[in-house]
Amino acid sequence: MLSEPTNAIPCSNTVQASITRALAALDRKQYFKLIAGASLTNARAVAALAQVYGALAPARVACIDVAPDWAVVNAAHQVLQTLESPPLLMVSLDVDGDPHFRKAALDADVCTTCQACIPVCPTGAFQLTDSSAPGEHAQLQYHLPDCYGCGRCIPVCPVEALTLQKTETLPEAMVALLQHPAVGAVELHTEALNATTLAPLLITLGDALAGKLVSICFRPNANATQANAALTKLEQWLPQWAGLMFQVDGQPMSGTPDA
Repeated sequence: MLSEPTNAIPCSNTVQASITRALAALDRKQYFKLIAGASLTNARAVAALAQVYGALAPARVACIDVAPDWAVVNAAHQVLQTLESPPLLMVSLDVDGDPHFRKAALDADVCTTCQACIPVCPTGAFQLTDSSAPGEHAQLQYHLPDCYGCGRCIPVCPVEALTLQKTETLPEAMVALLQHPAVGAVELHTEALNATTLAPLLITLGDALAGKLVSICFRPNANATQANAALTKLEQWLPQWAGLMFQVDGQPMSGTPDA
């Protein structure tokens, strides 16, 4: 059994209003969410997205979903707090190694600076250094925050200097992020809709989930019986949450076979 949260931290009136608008959009079947990316940690890029799409709220954009990163959450918050009716700010969290949470890793000692990765990267995370100094050769620079784990660079590297690696957020950091005053929703990414798998993380998050919209995002491999069984086990938490949403997920943006 899941222990019930206690000592709940209330959301601000602004966040509560954004939750209400998001739930109303769901009821109208007009819920549109901007997915900034569970692995995109470029705070300036996320702020720019929040500025553009946040201006469309509440008529068109109900929610902005961002990576579990303090700089990203703060950057989105700074933009959204300037809006009269800001969209709901959601943070994505990984339950069991979901492939949305990954980035490319560069082994600089193996890299030959062939530049094959530069044209295939959609965010421009790879660049060459200035080699204008005498006797110096250009080196490959990799800006990690720009990577969202699409994987396009992996197969084009002739020396296997690039690999995809999972990103990880520690449970205590998850709790702290959800207690950010601007966060009103959380998306839990999991392989399957299984309350037993979710239970340890839900217990850890506990009070930090109180009053928030909770979205459970899973692969389309659960039947109705499994879904109902999971919902039954989660029911005791529902009074503590502003709402519970199930989201059947597709493949990450890469669409790679390992996803």
